[in-house]
Amino acid sequence: MNLEALRRERDKIDRAISRLARVEGGIALRGGQWRRRYPFGGMEVGDSFFVEGGNRKSIVAAGSQYRRTHNAMARFVTRKVEGGVRCWRVA
Repeated sequence: MNLEALRRERDKIDRAISRLARVEGGIALRGGQWRRRYPFGGMEVGDSFFVEGGNRKSIVAAGSQYRRTHNAMARFVTRKVEGGVRCWRVA
């Protein structure tokens, strides 16, 4: 296939894609801000929260994500307890 044929094929694919999904700007996001699942931002050292029937891995991942996105020095510890999972802020 020569270069011109490749360009025609690419243009044909681009037109097909543009019929499927059109990029638009200036459209407001509905529903306001994204809701946080766990209250890491409001915790002081020694505070904890309990998640009934919670998934420990999910809470650990969310705590790590909170630290990365907020450049936080906070540290969290999670433990399985009767009925769910408890997470403490330790630093």
